[in-house]
Amino acid sequence: MSTKPEDTVTEREWRLREELRQYWTAFCDADPVPGDFIDKMEAAGFVEIRPVTRDDLQSDFAEERGIYKGGTVWDLTPKGRAILVPAERPTHMMPAAAAE
Repeated sequence: MSTKPEDTVTEREWRLREELRQYWTAFCDADPVPGDFIDKMEAAGFVEIRPVTRDDLQSDFAEERGIYKGGTVWDLTPKGRAILVPAERPTHMMPAAAAE
């Protein structure tokens, strides 16, 4: 069985993927995560800041989570989503202001 180059990851990439799997749900729930978690995930291309959308405001807990019109949220990129989907982890977002 051969391994395609796109299936091969460095140890650093593997560790970052594991960290995303381990902490994304806690981060979205505003639970404690390592202080550099979101910076490392952004640098790896797993998450990004984007403007709040109308759909974000429809969430039952938008106000409680600090999501408001004109604000920003952290969201998974397609790369980050691909890491979590096989593990069936939540793919919801976290207000950017709450993470700072």
